[in-house]
Amino acid sequence: MMITIYLQILHIVQGVAHVLNCSFQNILIMSFEKLRSLIIEDEEFPMHELSNALGETEEFIVCGIAASIESGYELIKTTTADILFLDIKLEGGLCFSLLNELKNNQIQIPLTVIITGCRDFEYVKKIHNDYRDIVIYILDKPFWENWIHQKDTILEKYFDSKRSNLNAVHCLRKVDLLPIYSNKKSIMVRPDDIVWAKTGEKAKGNTEIYLESKVLKCNTSLVQLLQTLPSNFLQISRFEIINIQWISYIEHVNKEIYMRNGQALMIGSSFYKNLCKSLGVH
Repeated sequence: MMITIYLQILHIVQGVAHVLNCSFQNILIMSFEKLRSLIIEDEEFPMHELSNALGETEEFIVCGIAASIESGYELIKTTTADILFLDIKLEGGLCFSLLNELKNNQIQIPLTVIITGCRDFEYVKKIHNDYRDIVIYILDKPFWENWIHQKDTILEKYFDSKRSNLNAVHCLRKVDLLPIYSNKKSIMVRPDDIVWAKTGEKAKGNTEIYLESKVLKCNTSLVQLLQTLPSNFLQISRFEIINIQWISYIEHVNKEIYMRNGQALMIGSSFYKNLCKSLGVH
């Protein structure tokens, strides 16, 4: 019921933004958006349990379900998604046939969580050898055992993969000045002067960029901004990124990070381990 209401609201927002031809349409959607998830699972009970578990989180929204290779192919082909939950054994064969068909037809495959009731060595080896670029986690059935930990691990693996792709892009360039379009002006900002940034308030369609002494609001999403910044910028939650050169210290008990300008920020549980690893903190 809640998912249906959410999708209806999102559909209305998208329609209004399209009619008005607003330049911040994508930002408006981003501020509401959870990770769009697909489930391909042939067993009815695990499928419903996983769908319900994902629907109860703040991070995921289920956008489609299928049970067979054929229906799964059509679902992935026609539905935009961020993450795919894919059972190994499906109606019509193994999931590897589905993945191969998608690859052969050059259809983009979302980052994938493999679902399995048993860790067959040959399956694990095949996943590692042939699909490690897209498979981020193996979720064992019954997955509802220790679900919170598994959910957080999936999020961590998802954002690790996204960060790796961004870092690969960052290595190719050095950014000296960054144009920030704010209040009908293009303001040239040195990335080193940016302390942190966050997604703006819902329905206001902007990202807030915090310098030492002022705040800029721009019509660029947090993800788009991160793609333009050098590698010393890291995401610490779904809604915030920081310049690690401005870090003063980390308070590990409460998972808070303190910046040199006095700002204190909470570190998301799915981002904590990667942040500590990136900073060489143990």
